[in-house]
Amino acid sequence: MATGATRCAWRAELHSWREVRGVEARANVVGTIHERYEAGALTELDGPRARDFTTAANAAWRFVREPTLRLAFKDLGFSLHDRGDDAFLYAYRAVENARRFHAAEVSATETTPVWPPLHAALGTSEGQLQPLTDAATSIRHGDTKSAALAAARVNRDATLVLAEEVLRRLAQHEGVSW
Repeated sequence: MATGATRCAWRAELHSWREVRGVEARANVVGTIHERYEAGALTELDGPRARDFTTAANAAWRFVREPTLRLAFKDLGFSLHDRGDDAFLYAYRAVENARRFHAAEVSATETTPVWPPLHAALGTSEGQLQPLTDAATSIRHGDTKSAALAAARVNRDATLVLAEEVLRRLAQHEGVSW
């Protein structure tokens, strides 16, 4: 690594290759070629793992440009990491952001949620999402003793999977396999 003003941190390592950011190449760029890439011997990196990475990268590239989609996936991530009841709120927000993406015309104040475009595009229904909707409503209103929240706690995985399924269908609808 160079010293002084041109010093750059190593950011990533992938099969004997180092990526450095913030460097301007003025003449030559030198790297190494792992033996498994020599003479075009390999067109795909590590099979399923590489496909998973490629799918995730394509989805990230597609969704980062759409604020509501980016927030939907961000909230889904929060719901999967949160161990408390707020997970239901994050999961519902993910579904709401999917709805916002599909709503053809949403007023600035959004007094009437526009759900039909989401359900039509993704093949979902209000009834399918009701357990998640009820649990999130309980959390939003501070009703920690509601029957809906108690049921969601008992069926935690099934309730949170509702949001994941909506986002999975959304990704597929947008041409990104997941």
